[in-house]
Amino acid sequence: MNLDNPLVIIPVHNEARLLGGVLKDILRLNMFDVLVVDDGSHDKTCEVVNLYNVVLIKNNVNLGKGAALKRGFDYALENGYQSVITVDGDGQHKSEDLLIVYQAFLDSESDIIIGNRMWCPLGMPKIRKVTNFLMSKLLSRLTGTRIPDSQCGLKLIRRRILSDVNISSNKFEVESEILFQSIQKDYKIKSVNISSIYIPERKSHIRPLQDTVRFFKYLVKIFFNK
Repeated sequence: MNLDNPLVIIPVHNEARLLGGVLKDILRLNMFDVLVVDDGSHDKTCEVVNLYNVVLIKNNVNLGKGAALKRGFDYALENGYQSVITVDGDGQHKSEDLLIVYQAFLDSESDIIIGNRMWCPLGMPKIRKVTNFLMSKLLSRLTGTRIPDSQCGLKLIRRRILSDVNISSNKFEVESEILFQSIQKDYKIKSVNISSIYIPERKSHIRPLQDTVRFFKYLVKIFFNK
């Protein structure tokens, strides 16, 4: 274990086809320990993970990205890591982008470094551009903090946030929940430009319209249950 460097946490669900390339790309850096949280996959995801020198945690049923991240955060806390980097398991993030995020962390006093694909969203489906833009704009307005890509899965998060943020969302609105709670608690957030990678044959688990609805439901819950 290298507790000084961030633990890379990869929540996955049925990513057997692309996950091997993601793991190989990260491990070639020879910098980070890697944890894969398999969220109830029924393909060969676990078999792929077992080919690599990484830690695997498995949910027996699909509980959602929020639940998978929470298990990853708990593992990081229990094992003494001082920070984590969350990474999507579908090939959206290059290892070079992890280095960009990590370097920004080393160069600043920020508590969260979040990737920004919206500066040049090449290949991003139009519906994803629109929903991401609207959700990011609204979250930025409500929090008073500019967050150009609130739905980006590539983030570096300090340990103190892992134990201070209460994750209640199970689905993809967890990205907004982490940011919203962190800003409420006066943690510093910084965005850095990263690549926008979309593989044409990749089947996304994100449903833009449904996840946007969940996002608004989350905001309603926050403001009416203070």
